Order: sequence, then structure tokens, then C-alpha cells
Amino acid sequence: MTATVISKECIDQPKLAVACLNELSRAVFGGARVAPNCYVYTAVISTYAKARDPEGALEWFEHLLIHGPVLCPPAVPNVVTYNAVMLAYQKAGNAKGTAKLFVHLMTHGPTMIPPVQPNILTCRYLIFAHTQAHDASGAFNCLKHLLAYGPTLTRPIVPDILIWNAVLLAQAKVGDNIGASECFKLLCSQDASFEPRAVPNDATYLAVMLAHAEAGDPVGANYCFEHLLQNGPHFDPPVVPNIKIYNALLAAHARSEKPEGVFFWWNHLKGRGQELEPKVVPNKHTYRTMIKACKKLGDWAFARAFLEHAIKSGFDPEAAIDGAQLGQLVPPVPQKEIEEPRPKSADGVQKAASIRTDFRRRSI
Repeated sequence: MTATVISKECIDQPKLAVACLNELSRAVFGGARVAPNCYVYTAVISTYAKARDPEGALEWFEHLLIHGPVLCPPAVPNVVTYNAVMLAYQKAGNAKGTAKLFVHLMTHGPTMIPPVQPNILTCRYLIFAHTQAHDASGAFNCLKHLLAYGPTLTRPIVPDILIWNAVLLAQAKVGDNIGASECFKLLCSQDASFEPRAVPNDATYLAVMLAHAEAGDPVGANYCFEHLLQNGPHFDPPVVPNIKIYNALLAAHARSEKPEGVFFWWNHLKGRGQELEPKVVPNKHTYRTMIKACKKLGDWAFARAFLEHAIKSGFDPEAAIDGAQLGQLVPPVPQKEIEEPRPKSADGVQKAASIRTDFRRRSI
């Protein structure tokens, strides 16, 4: 009951929670002092977690480790206690602190009475902390460790889609397109015996696409997008492209050495996007990417055409061109000199140029 009161009334007020614990320690019932149990300690630690105070959470966790065993009855941490401390470190973006607690759990948990082992929340907090710290390799290594040892635990743990997405997001933040491709293929090739099996969702595809966009890798982005088109409708629930995924695909092409591919996928967005449910329509980020691609190609007239279309669609011009002035989109050289910025080598580049030519014949 005391733990429930602390959890509900103190919430993110650690000092008030500590005062409740101290008051409980002075209480007498049936001629004997009332000793706080594991649940009371966990409730106090949780208030520190909600207040994003990992030092305070660790202080009371160590207090429980030292003084808990001599109480009557003894109080020892359980997995919820460990999770509360790890959550405090995760909210503070401290991956090292979270990893240290996880190692402590794996080392000392089995010898406790009763034994303590991690659960799915423990693994989430561990990997989420690495994601917040932009530690892509650390997050991926944790996932691999979980895949190897999770199924062997007394209560098996299989990574859910939230964990997979967190790892992919960590890789996206640092532009690790190779790692994201490896992780995505690992997700799609999961052992069929794993239950429940993680199923990719729109956040999964978006994270992979963002990794390729950050790295300027249009080939990887194309592969991921085509995988979504072929397999997404068969998932439960179905997954279809949304504007964020299209924008990441366009960005991957726009940031590459050959940005002509944006025109093909713009046409795809304007055509296939209208057939999806819900419909996918360009937003200010879409126009911004297209304008940047046109400027990168030296096609100032077409960049201005995209800007004008964005304005007609109701978007603020400053937002559409990322703070640039309208005058910057005036062609700096005579139009005839930039009429033919066509790549002249490689079959793929020639194809991209033809795509761009087709797009020129079509209204924006």
C-alpha cells in the first residue's frame, strides 16, 4: 500500500518520496518497527527516474543493496527495481550508466533470492539509452547479444519491433547505412521459431530510409522502398509508404552525387501516392528537397518552378527553401547555358537523365 501511495502521490518528487520512506521506517506496528520492502524502495527509485535523476536513483539502489538484506524481512532488488534505475539513466541519455546496471543485473541477479533476470523492458531501456546517445554500434551489439542469449533465459526474451526500430534509429542518426541494411536484413530473416515475431512497420522502414538518406545512398534507399512496396501490404497490419518515407527516399537521391533520381520518385509520389490510402501528398520538406536537388543540378528555373508550386499549395516560401531568399532562385546565368546539364556517361546516369526529361514534359 505504501509503495502505491508513493507511486501515485509523489510521482516526480523524489524528496517527498524519501520523506515517506523515512516516515515508514519510524512507524511501529504490533510492537515492532515497520521495515520498507523492495516495492517501497522501487517506488522511491521510480520518482528519481521520472525526475531524470540517475544519481539519486543509483544512491537509493545502493542503499537497498547494503541495508536491504539486514531488514526484517530482508529486502532485495527485483527486475522492476533494476528497470527503474536503468530508466533513470536512459532518460538522462547515459548509455554507460545503463550498460553498467545491466552488467550488474546479469552478474548478481542469478545469485539473489529469488533470482533476478532481465525482461523485455530491461532490454528496451538498455538499447534506448544507446539510441539517445547516438551510439549505433553499441545499440547493434546489444541487439546481437539479445538475439544470441535472450532465448536461452529461464523466461526467454525475443526483441520486439520497438527494440529493432531503436537500433535502426541509432544507425540513422549517424548515417550508418551499411549497419542499417545489415540490421534490416537480420530483422527480415528472423528464425520462424521466435515468438512473438517482430514485424516491420512504417517506423522501421522510415529509420532504414533515413540512414540511407543521411549517407546519400540512393541504391540502398531504392532497395528498401521496393521491399516496402512488395512486402508491406502483406504484413499484419499492412504497411504502405507515407510522406516521411517518400521524403527520406528523395533526400537519399538529392544528397547523392547523381541527384537526377529525385525526378523519378517525384513522379512516383504524384502518381502512386494518390492511389494509396490515405493519399500521400507533398509537404514543405518534399518541396525543400526537390528545390535543393534542382539547385545542385544548376537548374535554377526548375527550382523556382517548384517554389512557385509550393506557394500555390499553401506553403510558406521561406519554409519551402529552408530560409533562402526568393532572389537566390533567379538563374545566375543565361537560361540557354544551363539548358543541358545532362550527365554523359554510365547507363544508369543516362537513364536518370531520360527520366528527368520525361518529368520536364509533365507539369509539376
